[in-house]
Amino acid sequence: MQIKVKEDCFYKSDKYIDLDAIFSLIKERQHAWIDIDLEELSKTLWYQELGKRDKDDLKRFTIASTRKIKNKLTINISEDNVSPNTFNIIEAKIYLKQPLSILVENSQYETPFINSIIRNFDFESEINYAKEEGWLVYENLGGGNNNAIEGKINESFNHPFLTKDKSEYLRTFVIKDSDREYCSISEDGSTVSQQQLPPHKISYFKERNIPYHIWYKREKENYIPNSVYINYETDNVKKEYVKAYLRLNNHQMDFLDIEKGFSYFDKESNIVKVKDRNELKPEIKKLYCNISEDDYKILGLGFSVKYQNFKVNFSNEFATVSRDDMLSRINHQTRINSIHDEVERNEFDHIIHEIKRLL
Repeated sequence: MQIKVKEDCFYKSDKYIDLDAIFSLIKERQHAWIDIDLEELSKTLWYQELGKRDKDDLKRFTIASTRKIKNKLTINISEDNVSPNTFNIIEAKIYLKQPLSILVENSQYETPFINSIIRNFDFESEINYAKEEGWLVYENLGGGNNNAIEGKINESFNHPFLTKDKSEYLRTFVIKDSDREYCSISEDGSTVSQQQLPPHKISYFKERNIPYHIWYKREKENYIPNSVYINYETDNVKKEYVKAYLRLNNHQMDFLDIEKGFSYFDKESNIVKVKDRNELKPEIKKLYCNISEDDYKILGLGFSVKYQNFKVNFSNEFATVSRDDMLSRINHQTRINSIHDEVERNEFDHIIHEIKRLL
């Protein structure tokens, strides 16, 4: 993250300890100080009380401070200027010391997927370095709800010098499953429309100005490349499902419930059954209308009947997939236009860009 420290901060001697704490974060490279006016700083008591090593560091930071990163989030620090984009010194210290929390629905299952995106799409390894330094952590969102965020808001940021709404002090990026069940494809196949998300899916984040991303596909399993499935074609247990799955088109793969298929638990017979096609939502029925009855029954029972400990083990398949394999599952998707720089990116590049902006 980039910070601008207004000159008024350096004339508040009672806040020098807090300024020193922020300066320590700069020295450790967790954040970058931009637009440093060393000539003005050298007139302050804060600068005069610095040791030689700190002064040498500050000179180097001053030179680097002119090289701002356009798309990096920047915060202002001031004791006098109260505005939505500005923190006082103590607010800034508390805010900046936090690691960036990547909040996912289940960190055990989601982490291999996010790590694979980072490994294959962050060429500078900035995010991985932040993870190693403890500046970025994964946390559980609390399933489909937002319990973890509510907990942070309710239990944190109680210092008397914190004057803003508590949600403004969060350093989080939320990534959630879309739970979309289908897309709509035009008759000529030229356009694809996403299933609209229910308002409650994103309203919580919009109301609190919390950065978030909702996956285009149903959930993370829908991003597993075909190369992983191909490796199972010789597996006697899995091959029947795999062959049926590989006959699907990209859009059908995107929204299939890979774990459970089209199944339900029949309480009377106490067994899992596949729904009759006519019981499906019309949009789902239309999306999968061209698959054979045999494939429908195989896919309908879900992959979890063939794959032990599906949720844990299938997620680990992301550990070795290549960039090209991952791209093969999203190349057909519409690119995302970032609201921060209006640049269109594929979904994985978009994720990398958004995380780096917040670091």
